[in-house]
Order: sequence, then C-alpha cells, then structure tokens
Amino acid sequence: MWRDICWKETLNWEGEPALALDLAVPLPVEEDRGGVRMGRWCARLAAVWYRRWTGPLYRRACAALEEARASARPFWPWSAGLTWTLAREDEAVCSLWLEGRERRGRGAPLVLRTAMTWTRRDGFPVALSQCLPAAEDWRGAVLARVEAGLEAMRREGVSLRRDAKARAGKTLDPDRFFLGPEGPTLYYPMGALGPNSSGILEFPLWEKAGSGTFYGQKNPEKV
Repeated sequence: MWRDICWKETLNWEGEPALALDLAVPLPVEEDRGGVRMGRWCARLAAVWYRRWTGPLYRRACAALEEARASARPFWPWSAGLTWTLAREDEAVCSLWLEGRERRGRGAPLVLRTAMTWTRRDGFPVALSQCLPAAEDWRGAVLARVEAGLEAMRREGVSLRRDAKARAGKTLDPDRFFLGPEGPTLYYPMGALGPNSSGILEFPLWEKAGSGTFYGQKNPEKV
C-alpha cells in the first residue's frame, strides 16, 4: 500500500506570486526491504523536481514577471506540480509512474513522465524484457506493436509527425514502460512522435492490445 506526501508552496518575487508548487509524492506504507528501496527512489525523484522548480524555473518565472511589469502587461503566475499513478501492485511486483507538470502562465502544460517497476519483496528494478515472452528479437516485436498503434492513432485522428514511425525506432527507450493488470505498456514522451498537444503516447503490449499476434506476458507475477 502507498500513501501521499503532499505539500503546496508559492514562491514570490517582490511581494507578488511568481511560481506555485503542488506536489504529491508516493511512499510505501510498508517499511520492509522492498518498501524502503521503492520509497528512496520516489523521494530522490521528487527532490530532483523540487530543485529544478525552486532553482532554474523559479528564476525564469521571476524574469518573466519583471518583464511583464516593465512593459505594463498582466502576469499570470507560473505553476508546477508532481502527481503519481499506481499502475499495478500485487505480491510479486509494483509499478507506478510520476509526472512532473510545468505551466508558464496561461500556456499549455508540459508533462514529463518517469515510470518504474520493481519486485515487491526486494525492490529490485524490473526490465521491460522481463515482462515479455522470451524472444531473440523482443525489440523488433515491440516496434511492430508500436507501428500498429501509430496506424490506429492516425485513423483516429491523433496528430503525429510524418516521420513518427522512424522516430519511434530511433527513440525507443525500454525504460519508458509501466506494468498494468494485463501486461506492460510502452510510452513515448510529449513531442517525441507528435506535437506536444498530442500528449504522452501509450502503446499496450499485451495480448488483446490491438491487431497482430500475442505479445506480452499473461502472468507477470513470474517476474
């Protein structure tokens, strides 16, 4: 089981709000070996985001506020936040992701996701290849799923880059996945295969996740 560690903070510049922070950090309730390791990972990641937001991002927000004042324009405070989603937790594995969101005034938010899957008992990282059937070319099979997913997205009207297929192969990162109840899902960050407005693109890799043959592990508890 997991619990939230939440806090909010507003960073001012010369008495005026410049940047509003809203963070929710997951920490395991259990203090066993696995829980301690997973908790440390989450805490370290939250600390990285916090340093960014109270450092470089805050300074840019202050500069934008100063510029708005100088030109007599309205300034809408920037905002940043951290949220998390638990994708799967059972006796064998735990998988979740955290998303850092930044919004500059009234602009569209930028979102960066970081996911991790662990063995529940020891808190050891689980690789994507461990969640898939044994295969000499698991990367090729994953890319086939991604390509089929891209075709489905185009039919559904999702905005993609013209060279999305080629980009998918060049930027495939096996660390960008999470393990759900049915199996693993690969994802690509905002802007990788389409405009930022298309968001984070997800590609399920399990048996009933689209056309094609079975690819995905029916029993991830064997990890």
